[in-house]
Amino acid sequence: MRDIDDDSPLPAVQDVVTMLDGDAFLGRHMGLLPGPSLPVSPAVALFSRALFDRWIAAVEAWCTIPGIRHDIMWRRAIGPDLMLFLAAGARPEQRVAVHRQVVAQFSAHAGSITVSSSSWPLRAGYWLAKWWAVQAAMERPRPTAVAASARLVVQGELLSRMARHARTKTVVDPALVRAFDDSVAEARRSLFEAVGKRRGVSLIAGSAARLAWRMAARLIR
Repeated sequence: MRDIDDDSPLPAVQDVVTMLDGDAFLGRHMGLLPGPSLPVSPAVALFSRALFDRWIAAVEAWCTIPGIRHDIMWRRAIGPDLMLFLAAGARPEQRVAVHRQVVAQFSAHAGSITVSSSSWPLRAGYWLAKWWAVQAAMERPRPTAVAASARLVVQGELLSRMARHARTKTVVDPALVRAFDDSVAEARRSLFEAVGKRRGVSLIAGSAARLAWRMAARLIR
C-alpha cells in the first residue's frame, strides 16, 4: 500500500509463482509457516465462480449472526474479504498459486476502511474471519488446523487484553469486548475438545504458553 498520489514504477520480482496446498495456505495465513505475508484484499487475486458462490453463502451464514459478527463483519465489512482467501484453502487437496509479482496497487486515503477504522475492530474482524476458517478445518483430521486453532486462541486472548488495557488508539466498547471474549471462549473449547479427541491437552500446553509470552513481549515493546 502507498500514497494515492504515488505514481512511481511498481517493483519487479523475479520469483513468479509458488504453489500451496490447502494446509500450507492456511498455515501461511495463520503465521505458522515462514514466507512473505499473503494478501487480504480480493482485488489482488482471481477466484473461480464456484468458490465465489461458496464464499457468499459462508458470509451470509457467518457474518449475519446477531452480535459481534454482525457488528464488525457485516455492518462494518471487516473480515469477509479475508474469508474469501481462506475459502481457497478450505480443503487440504486444494492448490493455490501465489504470484509474487506486483499485481495491484492500493492507495492510502482517508475514506478507506483500513485507514479510517480503529485498529482493534480491524484485528477483531480478521480474527473472526480466521476463526471461521479454523472451525471449518477442525471438522476434518488436519494437524494444521489444530496448530492454527492454538495460535488463534492465544491471539484472541491478547486482543482482549489490548482492549482492556487501552493499548489501542481509541476506547473500545466494553460490550463489544465481552462479545469478543465469548468468541474466544468458544474457540478455546473447540480446541481442547479437538486435542482431547486426538492425543491430549498436554501436546499444546507448552507451545501455546511459549507463543503467548512471545506475542505478549511484542505488544509491550
